[in-house]
Amino acid sequence: MDIALHRLRNDLAVAVASVEAFIDGKLEPSAVNYQRVLDALYDLNAQASLLAPGLRAGASTGKESLLAAIVEGSPYAKILIDRRGRIALVNAQTEKLFGYTRSELLGQTIDMLVPERFRRGHPALRDAFNEAPSARPMGAGRDLYGRRKDGSEVPIEIGLNPVESETGTFTLAAISDITERKRAEEARLIHAGVQQHATELEKLNRELASASRFKTQFVATMSHELRTPLTAIIGAAELLNSAALAEPERISVETISEAAEGLLVLIKTVLDFSKIEAGKVDLESRPFEVEDVVEGAVDIVAQMAHEKGTTLHAFVDPVIPGVEGDAGRLRQILLNLIANALKFTDGGRVDVRVSQLHRRDSDVSLRFEVEDSGIGIPAEMLPELFEPFSQVDRLDSRNLGGTGLGLSISKRLVELLGGEIGVTSKPGAGSLFWFTANFALAEEPAAPTASGRETPVAPQPRAAGRILVVEDNERLLQLLRLQFSDVGIPATFVSDGLQAIEAAAGARYDLIFMDCLMPNMDGLAATRAIRERERHTGAHVPIVAMTANAFAEDREACIAAGMDDYLAKPLRLADLRRMTGRWLTPTSSEA
Repeated sequence: MDIALHRLRNDLAVAVASVEAFIDGKLEPSAVNYQRVLDALYDLNAQASLLAPGLRAGASTGKESLLAAIVEGSPYAKILIDRRGRIALVNAQTEKLFGYTRSELLGQTIDMLVPERFRRGHPALRDAFNEAPSARPMGAGRDLYGRRKDGSEVPIEIGLNPVESETGTFTLAAISDITERKRAEEARLIHAGVQQHATELEKLNRELASASRFKTQFVATMSHELRTPLTAIIGAAELLNSAALAEPERISVETISEAAEGLLVLIKTVLDFSKIEAGKVDLESRPFEVEDVVEGAVDIVAQMAHEKGTTLHAFVDPVIPGVEGDAGRLRQILLNLIANALKFTDGGRVDVRVSQLHRRDSDVSLRFEVEDSGIGIPAEMLPELFEPFSQVDRLDSRNLGGTGLGLSISKRLVELLGGEIGVTSKPGAGSLFWFTANFALAEEPAAPTASGRETPVAPQPRAAGRILVVEDNERLLQLLRLQFSDVGIPATFVSDGLQAIEAAAGARYDLIFMDCLMPNMDGLAATRAIRERERHTGAHVPIVAMTANAFAEDREACIAAGMDDYLAKPLRLADLRRMTGRWLTPTSSEA
């Protein structure tokens, strides 16, 4: 008896598991298979009740009671619905999922568990299923939601199975809460979207970087191509100016010289703007005195102030300590603001003031002001004043000139110095431009030339030595012959890097001026070859780069190739005298 009972229990467990698998869609959902399983379960239940009545789960008998037991033990919400859509049976998982008790659900229409926005079409769907009942998922391809007792909605999946019983045809709905799955899918979609966005952003960044490199390279190339003819123009005009000319010729030469210098300033301005836009501006950090920088900037524009009859004053608060930072960029900002003030001020005065805002243990904040008594700026123009290519729309703006980039460049440089810039103005009453900047306190005294001010040179004893000049442009080569003749130093001239290597190997030179961009072999490669030969000889000839490329990285490339110094074209007589004086010893008669 115990063995038979044990066997019946095992068979019953297997049969129940088979029905569960069928209901959950793990077995072929055919009505024939389902009926066979129910019949087998019914027979097993009958036999078990004869052998051990206590095994029965309740007092009821028949397929319905067995089905109720199966439904109750399911891990999913199970609801048995009659053809009219009324709830005949639910399990504990249904109560848990929807928040209703059994007594609240039994006998009620299934529509109470359907969100209101879906209720209108639900009876038609139910009727369609009853017309052709088959095991299948409900609402394939659509998002389904159930309505809880508290009115909230839950995303669900529903599997439908027709059930034939002694009391009629029912529909058994197996309902799964897919909230976590939906969250996982949404997270996956969000992640996929983020990944796609990141990929697109990375592509865009590459395209922008490529465009920025192209723009920078284009501007650098144009700068080089424009500086090359300007070198000939400015150099020739300078030589002519040093000669005794009649008044008409002298005026013509000065006009050529001023126009060329103006074009050179324009090139430098556009190049500066391009470098700032491309993020290629690196600030230096050297000790300097603020007063030296201000005085240097004022000295440069003093002649302009004199010609316009404008009084130019500068005051630097004596409490300001020595600082560390980029004196050259600070001077560039001051020069732009002071030159602008002078440009729009005929007569009257321009005042430059520097005061200390805050001083801490390791740094100091300063305020710079440039105030003029000029024509002023209309209020409606002030918001656009620091935008690129923006100029104040004055009647005389065409005569006064300007690129519309100076203030924009100044604004970017001020921001790099950790400060801000602004202006107050009134038409007819002048303008006040101001900016702030932060600097580290200097640990050592500033070098006398740290301000970058152009100090008159007492233009020196005549240098002695043999010079090799390497330049491929025939016009510039002729000009260099005249310039070195004017300087009074004999020089040998060759036109490319290969000739430079041969000349340096065949004779001893005390200084080489090397053009960088040449056919056959450029100046950088020629310099590296000369330095390689010197490794075996122990000699070292100073090499000065002559280049129309004016980026800081161009200078760095020259130094990295083994050059000792750097001259940006156009070359002036003062540049040649300064370089020869730096690298050659003076003649014994004039030392």
